[in-house]
Amino acid sequence: MPLCCLNMKSSVIVLILYCQVYAEAKVLHIDLAITGCSDSDGVDMYGLDGEEMWYADFNKGKGVVALPPFADPINFPGAYEQAVGDQGVCKANLATCIKAYKNPPETIAPPHSSIYPRDDVELGAENTLICQVSGFFPAPVRVRWTRNNQNVTEGVRISTPYPNSDVTLNQFSSLSFTPEEGDIYGCTVEHKGLTEPLTRIWEPEVSQPSVGPAVFCGVGLTLGLLGVEYIRFNSTVGKYVGYTELGLKNAEAWNSDASFLAQEQGNLERFCKHNAAIYYSAILDKTAEPHVRLSSVTPPSGRHPAMLICSAYDFYPKPIRVTWLRDGQEVKSDVTSTEELANGDWYYQIHSNLEYTPKSGEKISCMVEHISLTEPMMYHWDPSLPESERNKIAIGASGLVLGAILALAGLIYYKKKSSGVL
Repeated sequence: MPLCCLNMKSSVIVLILYCQVYAEAKVLHIDLAITGCSDSDGVDMYGLDGEEMWYADFNKGKGVVALPPFADPINFPGAYEQAVGDQGVCKANLATCIKAYKNPPETIAPPHSSIYPRDDVELGAENTLICQVSGFFPAPVRVRWTRNNQNVTEGVRISTPYPNSDVTLNQFSSLSFTPEEGDIYGCTVEHKGLTEPLTRIWEPEVSQPSVGPAVFCGVGLTLGLLGVEYIRFNSTVGKYVGYTELGLKNAEAWNSDASFLAQEQGNLERFCKHNAAIYYSAILDKTAEPHVRLSSVTPPSGRHPAMLICSAYDFYPKPIRVTWLRDGQEVKSDVTSTEELANGDWYYQIHSNLEYTPKSGEKISCMVEHISLTEPMMYHWDPSLPESERNKIAIGASGLVLGAILALAGLIYYKKKSSGVL
């Protein structure tokens, strides 16, 4: 659906064309085309389910494909040239909207941030740190990386801001790094909604681990100001609906133009259904198997002297289930879990913790279920492995779960007595 959002004092306007696609498994997929501009900058990108597929790099004068390795190639012919043209239209709309709304008060939403490694961390082995910045408005945010309080610029990447359903934005910054014991890394976020920079800290910590579909499409165009939707075209009803005084006036005018309505309805065929067929075969029917690590740490407090961590990395798509078993019986208490954490490159990770009191001869296992697996995979905790073998496999898991993740508001939920999908 076309959606437009404008922040007046910052002079920013965003046009979002999005589709809701249901495949055979009744899984909802969101297909986005985004054009945004300000007085001095612009953004144009295609996205799917919260991930970048293609974006325009106006500084380098070219389009960039951002598909994952497991996807089939997708071409975007003429996309960059179209993006350049859309920027002219966007800036014209921006000037009109600013005049119509007479510079009302600015809406600002401060960001939240979190920092975590992309994979199990091994000292001396290259890895990636991810800094997720979420829930902010308007753009931009500034993200800075430090190592031992020194600014780091090499190996840094930042994604295009991606809209949430409430028109706030998410953005990822990543840092390629080689961890060494004693290093301290920081991700600092600056935004006009913050009274002071927001910094998250991460440091390596050695733990002791072991071992052609049926498709239903809806399309619409939405325009919004101040981060609030003000007009929407919905293909289901075939007309525009206004949500503000200006939106109501525009809706009345546009709904009286039959050719204009037909053009927007045509987006259902040109954009949504057309893309659905391409994306399903190239991406949505693809999977990436998780790789799983078990580790043991001493919990800082609690009723039990030991904690096991089951970490699943680099899986796609997002839904996954992680279950703990003791002597073959599912454990439903003393279990906590993160959400599926996005790496910002189509892959996900999740971490599940079991606090327990060891018993002689018992067998503790972590079971992982994912669509990429032909059957559930079982990973058994083996405390008898030599310490040197354990330390090879996973480093930093305790720092991730005990230090960063358990402290992140909005990223953690506690699974005390539920056996549902994590």
